[in-house]
Amino acid sequence: MKAYQMKIMIKNSHPPIWRRFIVPAGLTFSQFGFILNEVMGWYGGHLSQFEFYHLGVVVEEIFEDFGWGRQEVLNSAETPIEPFMDSEDWFTYIYDLGDDWQHRVEIEKILPDYEFDYPMVLKYKGNTPYEDCGGIYGYYHLLEVLENPEDEEYEETKDWVESLPYDEYDLEKVNSQLKNYFLSDKMHEPMTAQEIYESVWNGEPLYTIATGAGEQHEREEASLEEWRVLYEAAAKIKELKPWEKFWDMDLFALAEGADIAFAVILGRGGECYGISIYEGFEGLNDFWRLCNQGRLNISETYAGLTQTNLTCYWGDRNELSQEQYQIIKSLGYKFRGKNQWPYFLSHKTGYLPYNMDAAEAGRMTAYLSRLAQALTYYEKNKMQVDFEKGNLFWFSWNEKTRQWDGMERPLPFFTYQFLQMQIPDGEFARQLCKIPQQNRGLDIHIDCLPVSIEDEGFERPAAVRLVMLADAATGMVFSSDIVPPDEFEGEVLINSILQNIDEYGRPREIRVCNEIIKNYVCELCSIGKIKLKKVKKIPVFQELLETLYGMR
Repeated sequence: MKAYQMKIMIKNSHPPIWRRFIVPAGLTFSQFGFILNEVMGWYGGHLSQFEFYHLGVVVEEIFEDFGWGRQEVLNSAETPIEPFMDSEDWFTYIYDLGDDWQHRVEIEKILPDYEFDYPMVLKYKGNTPYEDCGGIYGYYHLLEVLENPEDEEYEETKDWVESLPYDEYDLEKVNSQLKNYFLSDKMHEPMTAQEIYESVWNGEPLYTIATGAGEQHEREEASLEEWRVLYEAAAKIKELKPWEKFWDMDLFALAEGADIAFAVILGRGGECYGISIYEGFEGLNDFWRLCNQGRLNISETYAGLTQTNLTCYWGDRNELSQEQYQIIKSLGYKFRGKNQWPYFLSHKTGYLPYNMDAAEAGRMTAYLSRLAQALTYYEKNKMQVDFEKGNLFWFSWNEKTRQWDGMERPLPFFTYQFLQMQIPDGEFARQLCKIPQQNRGLDIHIDCLPVSIEDEGFERPAAVRLVMLADAATGMVFSSDIVPPDEFEGEVLINSILQNIDEYGRPREIRVCNEIIKNYVCELCSIGKIKLKKVKKIPVFQELLETLYGMR
């Protein structure tokens, strides 16, 4: 019978806690979740969820009392796994939505002639963590406490752990139990997870069902009227010609309560005219990464495809997408000449620039209208902000006066702020250092290709963002994994390194060629007693990127 070979791993577990297993086709997601809990060693007393980032789809138990109202959510009791397992490479399984045990599940093989009608675990590593301990980081904290009898939490923690019905993972025992969960060709009504557990306790088999996978989420496009309002807001900005006075490093902060956006004015150099809006302090950090690409030693492609912003450009006719051109025609607008055609792009980390959806168009309209007010206020009040000294123009709503106020303020920060990787110490450090250290070097890198990944589940084309590992001596590439558009690249990198260490041993040295990657792995190297070296470039990765781009 048809089956799938998969590998499930608890995210952020160090060393990785994983199981390689086979599961027959013909299951619903509720039945599949039951199997995953058995495979991992979870008791199954908590809600679970499946997330397919590529498709923008969540599969979970749906209870009428909750009424989530999210069209992209599919009912796990009614949704078969085959359409997803046949088309996808991986997905996320979350067990216990409170403790948030996240698992990465990789679909390694489709087996057309599996000889059994029940699941089977082939290989495993690591014991199942204690449930209800606060997730993976709570688990590592618990282990640290148990290692230290002097800890004030020791006695309470020890008593709690000893009260649990906990056993070390036993492969033979797990597989013996899994033989009881065989598939039947008997049709059955959709079953929730609770009903499945009750059925199994009564000694009944798992049943197959025949139903469709449901509808996928579709993005909401802006209406023609919403586009009209946005083009009108852009026209007001163009009338003010802010690029004649301000440079692209002269930032305007637009603040209303806790909502802050930073406006960047493009065009003083006479090449690219536009307004970029970076939302929140995360957006501001994206801006500084773009500005600091030379200091950080990152590629222009990477800097451009890892930023999130909304931008209005004024360019030539050939710069417009067909969709944007049709919108202009439908609105009856006529533009002629160089740098006269307005168009709008949404930049989002992990994706290629794309047309704005309805929500983004609405926000951009509000930002451009507010920026026009700020520019008018700046001129009317003869403001003179010293941008070169690291200040910005802060335009905010005053609740007391019920008016907009403008003032000079220092920048919240004026260089790229590195994102910190939260790697648990304690047990992780002890386990990592137990892995024999080999006389080898490991080269690592993250970069982007300016090519798209088209998928029906994507609301826009995804970018190719690669995590690459290679042997420092030979240049042999161990792996080049595509980072899913909605996943954090630092986490993907750490997991790739740990899998490499698990297979080849702990390296003596890890080499990187930019500051961002160096920051991602510095704590890992410190804990694992691995030398971290920064070099100007690593040729094998550039060659790999050029080869992949040439094969596009």
